[in-house]
Amino acid sequence: MCSGVYKIYISDSQGTIDSTSFYIADPGNVYSSDPYADSSIVDTLFVDLLEDCIIDFETIDTVWVSQITYPNADTAIVTWAIQDINGIHYIDRGYSITNLMGTFAVELVLFCPGKAPGDPFFKLYSQVYINAQTLNSGGENSSSGRIILFPNPADDLMTLLMDEARHEMYILSDSQGRTVLKGWLSGTQTQISMRELKSGSYVLQIGEDKIPIRVIKQ
Repeated sequence: MCSGVYKIYISDSQGTIDSTSFYIADPGNVYSSDPYADSSIVDTLFVDLLEDCIIDFETIDTVWVSQITYPNADTAIVTWAIQDINGIHYIDRGYSITNLMGTFAVELVLFCPGKAPGDPFFKLYSQVYINAQTLNSGGENSSSGRIILFPNPADDLMTLLMDEARHEMYILSDSQGRTVLKGWLSGTQTQISMRELKSGSYVLQIGEDKIPIRVIKQ
């Protein structure tokens, strides 16, 4: 069947008729900011399609994962950041995990019928690093406040923006777990120089709770 809005009619033996509408389409706009090789992906994590008509599909500029938190040992809350002409929008979605560790592909599909001309689907695709050792047995992570990291991938300076001032240590490790950079967050904005690092993937850990964020050096 071709993409479009369809309506299906159902009638019973008494002649009562009911109907429902549905949309058939394949996400035509796919955004990803993490060029990992497939061999680095352990599994794909996805959630149900989300209807969201706030984002301006026609003016998407950048999409990235800004934060991951672990409310329990079975769930990772991924905060997606989507920048359009109106600014940055945040979407928090829960992904089921089972005490796993490694690099995971995460997907989120947004749907807004009537908002975008043509295909009203928008697919976000990224990869995140999940470490079972950072999971809490219950309760939220000890750090508060949202952290935005951009650009990612980066070839020179990477900026960390925080919605509240924090004074915590950050540690950047390579794929072998070796520390390559460390320093302190300062106020609400900190810059990390990636200039001397080799191209590849790294893990940024912030604060005592060691929330892992996967970053790429181009």
